[in-house]
Amino acid sequence: MDESHVNSLTYKLITGSDIEYTREAFIELHTEEFYMSMKDGLLTCEMKKHYSQVQDARNTIEVFLKTWEIDVALKYGLGELDFLFLSADVVYKDPNYFYVGEISLSGEGGLSAKMTVERGAYPTIPADFIATPDVELLWTRYKMYLQGRDQLLSMAYFCLSYIEGIAGGRRIDASNKYGVNRDDLNRLGELTSARGDKLSARKGVRNNFLPLTDEDTLWVEGFVKLLIRRIGEYEASIEEAKE
Repeated sequence: MDESHVNSLTYKLITGSDIEYTREAFIELHTEEFYMSMKDGLLTCEMKKHYSQVQDARNTIEVFLKTWEIDVALKYGLGELDFLFLSADVVYKDPNYFYVGEISLSGEGGLSAKMTVERGAYPTIPADFIATPDVELLWTRYKMYLQGRDQLLSMAYFCLSYIEGIAGGRRIDASNKYGVNRDDLNRLGELTSARGDKLSARKGVRNNFLPLTDEDTLWVEGFVKLLIRRIGEYEASIEEAKE
């Protein structure tokens, strides 16, 4: 019977056009499942455990990469750190022959800009944050807002109500479970229910259409990011307690 083993996966670092990392930038990480290193914008993940299917190996690696991407985006914004799968180094063997093959998926194109910010080191790999499906969903809604594909108040209300739901159904449940100030949760609930102009308000009936101030907008953005991070930190603490 044919048997295959995924030796390694390679990814390309994608950044915004105004961000570059120096050639000296290097980072590495050992886990029970893989050894990861990145230099010159190429990330290589050498698999320690046996994976016969490339997609299974990718699933393991890409949960980690998504965590890293979201953690960095919450800290610094979009464009700092994203990854594109390039190739898999796979060993195929059976009793009659042995060979090594490569499965590739690559994209063409380059990045150029007149002015760039040069980073001397890659962002720190998070140890206290996990991008669970809940975190990824909430981040996707926030990212849609940043990209102009969602309104701030509708995005924030969705995140608030979703977090209340996964915490137990009430605002106090979310406060207790994730260690978030209840007054801040109530403030977010008030802003998302009663504020906004005719194009951004979440409710139309009996709404005086009072727009958010610039200060309110910055607070809502920052608090939603804090909520997403708290959920990721909570899930990381649960995983650590299992070990």
